[in-house]
Amino acid sequence: MNAAACLTLASIYLLAWCRQRERWAYFVLSFNAVAGAALTAFELTLLRAQSAEEYSVVLRWAQLPVRA
Repeated sequence: MNAAACLTLASIYLLAWCRQRERWAYFVLSFNAVAGAALTAFELTLLRAQSAEEYSVVLRWAQLPVRA
C-alpha cells in the first residue's frame, strides 16, 4: 500500500515536472517517492528472508535508496 502511494505521488509530480521543466523540485520529489517505493520493496524482501546471509545482502542493498 505504501509503495502504491509512493508511485502514485511520483507519477503525479513527474507529470507536473514534464509540464514545468524549470521547477526541479517536482523532479526531485518524484525521485524521492520512487526511492520510498523501493525501500518498501526491500523491507518486504527483508521480512521474507530465509537466512541471515540473505538478510544481510538485502539489508546492504536497501541502503541504496536511502543514500541516493
